[in-house]
Amino acid sequence: MPLRFAVYARGVKAPVLELQATDISYGQIAASTFRVSPPAHSRIHRVALGGSGNHRERLHGARHRGAHEVQGLKAVGEALPFHLSAPAELAGLQRTSVHLIADRKGGGAAAIVYGRPLLGGLVVIEHKAGKQAAKDRGLGRNLPHVKIGNVDATELSTALGTLVSFRRGGIDYTVVGPVGKAKAEEAARGL
Repeated sequence: MPLRFAVYARGVKAPVLELQATDISYGQIAASTFRVSPPAHSRIHRVALGGSGNHRERLHGARHRGAHEVQGLKAVGEALPFHLSAPAELAGLQRTSVHLIADRKGGGAAAIVYGRPLLGGLVVIEHKAGKQAAKDRGLGRNLPHVKIGNVDATELSTALGTLVSFRRGGIDYTVVGPVGKAKAEEAARGL
């Protein structure tokens, strides 16, 4: 049984995330131990990737047994109510897959994968922007801001990776991956 787990960033000697067991006891664990409450004023978005159980919810909200996942640039582009921006290459990484992500409101989003996400690749999420003003979009107002072209973007950069989020032309874009901020910003500018 492992007693220590650590994640290291390239070039950093100290772990950026570490879990170490110093005392082990066996017995029943109370359910309340695993009950987590989200922070006040947080927004929760549930995204279903693929299906489980007897059925999946399709893009337009209809229940359908055995529905297939919509994949591929052409199929996903045709299923979305907006023009999909999914260049063949982004920040030096080749596009490797495109997936449709359905939501409960009948809209949709696309997840575009570039390279190998766990090994320095990127994932881009594109969806039609909601009516909420950009300055009021939850956590983004507390994050550092950068310019992506002529639009303001929020950025979260850690030793484990970077997330850049921005709105342009009625579309919300999120670029995320285990890359440095320069690579994530380059990818965002390429959209």
